[in-house]
Amino acid sequence: METFLAEEMQERFEEFPQIAKKIADKAIQTAMAREAARKAKEL
Repeated sequence: METFLAEEMQERFEEFPQIAKKIADKAIQTAMAREAARKAKEL
């Protein structure tokens, strides 16, 4: 099942690269926010 989903996602991202970029950008923003929250907690 995992392989199937990965292959399907890859195909869709190749068809619609703008969607892949939005997802990647959101993941980066989320990671940066998590890191900022962690650092703020340490203060």
